[in-house]
Amino acid sequence: MMQSRNKLLLFFIIFFTCSNLSAQHGINKDSLLNAVNTDNENIETVDALNQLAKFYFDINIDTAIFFGNKALTLSEKLIYDKGIADSYRNIGRAKTISGHYKESFDYFYKALEINEALQDTLSIGKNYASIGIVHYYRRSKYGAFGISTLQVSSFALCLFIAIIFIFSTICQMHYIFC
Repeated sequence: MMQSRNKLLLFFIIFFTCSNLSAQHGINKDSLLNAVNTDNENIETVDALNQLAKFYFDINIDTAIFFGNKALTLSEKLIYDKGIADSYRNIGRAKTISGHYKESFDYFYKALEINEALQDTLSIGKNYASIGIVHYYRRSKYGAFGISTLQVSSFALCLFIAIIFIFSTICQMHYIFC
């Protein structure tokens, strides 16, 4: 049982790491910084700020949080819900990396609420996966005896729900394009 759970977790870590690396590979930091340094306050600037937040996850977590907060502020000003949700998720990921699990939960649940209203199934799945990963990290940090059965169940449930949402999105894309 424990071994199969570890294999499942390893799969998700590799999957999300690879998807994160491939996403970062295509990021042109200089062009994003140029887009951000203009005085344009538009959706493209929000998207560039969120991409910069992702770019800095592995380089400088404080800079990632800075760009995430900047994207959040501009998204709220523009009333750009997808930008707000992406900003919350990016800040949540940065908080997870820095070990601030309680704060990361708050950001992921805010993002999840917006993504559900937008019916963005892929982002819903990503948020559930992120929530599940935070449950796992909390379990690792506090040890097996410092975690409740509810938290272990929440981890498994979040990963299961994430799989369903991601799979349903892939099936929808296959139906549209094939």
